[in-house]
Amino acid sequence: MAVVELHIPSNLFDSAKAENSFESVSERISKAFIKDILNELNVRRGDDKINEPDYMVNKKGYEVTFAVDSKIIQLLKGVKELDDSLQNIEEELIKAISEATERKANKNYSCISNLVIITISTMPTWYIIPNLSKECNLIKKYWDIIYKTRNNLFEKLYRQYIALNTFENIYIIQPTFDGKFALFNIKDFAINKNNFLTIVTSSNTRMFPTYKLIDAETPEEIKSLKIKIVNYKINK
Repeated sequence: MAVVELHIPSNLFDSAKAENSFESVSERISKAFIKDILNELNVRRGDDKINEPDYMVNKKGYEVTFAVDSKIIQLLKGVKELDDSLQNIEEELIKAISEATERKANKNYSCISNLVIITISTMPTWYIIPNLSKECNLIKKYWDIIYKTRNNLFEKLYRQYIALNTFENIYIIQPTFDGKFALFNIKDFAINKNNFLTIVTSSNTRMFPTYKLIDAETPEEIKSLKIKIVNYKINK
């Protein structure tokens, strides 16, 4: 089992208020992700009066959402104590991503938007790419099985939302266990299943939800489906 510490921005789940120009912490994080992780400049807030998505870059729209399991929100708000209930996270992560995508797909936009899904859960087997060139067929088949659940989700997202022009593209941003971010490009996945993942480093990590690896007895434990959050710290 890999043991990690989760660092989160202060007031992450607070609502927008007049004193912050009605821009919540999560909205500011979303804007920063578009700038830092997607490398877009001149990002402005969309005008909801004319049905623009959350953010615009010239004529390109970005609708942003957090895919967060309700148990994690309760945990981070202090409603629930830290325990072992979040060790197996893949099922909850897929459910949260699917629900967030469907929720945003039901909105009316002034243009075909790109959907940016930010997750707080980290799933190492989604972004660790082993070198299989010298491995036996049995090991390769093992990793095919590991990737199958993730790939099924990505294929579904492409088929139901991108191919039907609900969204121009879907990006999934996931914190890694070592303070970086995995950026999954769903349209690229549909085109080339070997070139759709980018590991991104940001100098502004205190603004984003990030993980710090505390302990893992073997490298294989990092690749396992079991991750235990032992503590979380709020970035002031």
